[in-house]
Amino acid sequence: MVFPDRILATEMEGTSKAIAILSYAQVHASSPLIRDGVMDSSALSDTFDRVFGQLGKKADSAVVALSSDIVFSGAIPVDESLSHHALQSHILWELGHFVESPEEYVTNTTVLNHFPEKHAKLVLLVAFQKRWIDMLRLLLLDRHISLSAIDTTHFGAEYFFRSEFIRKFSQSELSALLHPERAAGTLLALVGVGAQRIDISILRDGRSFAYIRQVLPESRAEDEIAHEVVRVLLNNFQSIRAGWTVILHGERATQEQAQAFRSISKTDVTLLDPFRYLKASEALRQRIENGPLVAGGIGLGLRAMELLP
Repeated sequence: MVFPDRILATEMEGTSKAIAILSYAQVHASSPLIRDGVMDSSALSDTFDRVFGQLGKKADSAVVALSSDIVFSGAIPVDESLSHHALQSHILWELGHFVESPEEYVTNTTVLNHFPEKHAKLVLLVAFQKRWIDMLRLLLLDRHISLSAIDTTHFGAEYFFRSEFIRKFSQSELSALLHPERAAGTLLALVGVGAQRIDISILRDGRSFAYIRQVLPESRAEDEIAHEVVRVLLNNFQSIRAGWTVILHGERATQEQAQAFRSISKTDVTLLDPFRYLKASEALRQRIENGPLVAGGIGLGLRAMELLP
């Protein structure tokens, strides 16, 4: 997981029956890894060396989850009748409203929802700078590691809920997260609380059908962030609020944040803790300070291990 000031990494192995976290590293960079949209190759290389030194590298492939704070993502309405070529042109046009030189980005799109009465669909757009991907791939190859996937921390956390390995716990270990009597069809509001913004996905049966992001001033206190999350949820998803469970993850997803959210929203709120479902030694669990922070990287790792439907 790459943040502007540090890298967090875990090594994972397993099968569809058991997943284990083997090692963990968190290294703060000696200088910013990303500043004003520019990724520093030298700082990144130095930080990678220290990360792999801590891990005792055994893996030959890696997935990279970039901090959601530094990657553009958004949900855009699209005409259902557009051809593939026209859709790609429209996506670049939309992206151009938010970034300079949209042609220098790699875009991932996913259909979130269909609106037949409007002949439209809602598409999730995530855009990565090509030069960032190229730099990460080359730096990893220099260390004999192939880059198998790249995404954001928020969508990595979302993948966590799409993993068949995790979903098989929906009637037992997940009972603290989902009410067993309504596990099928339960709505989850997955809220990524970053240093600079919040990302919200609404999921049903592990699949996202709505997404929104909101920039946050970095100085916000816990209760102010909670108020902002509640405001965004109510303003955008009031019609589906009944019966959902809110799950927090990310840099600023803490017990204090969860408690502030419960007090304000009067709804079910929990922190996403991946170690509830994965094997790890007690010593390793104690080293990992913030389970909700690493959930995005672990979710993306589950995806790469082909445990998703």
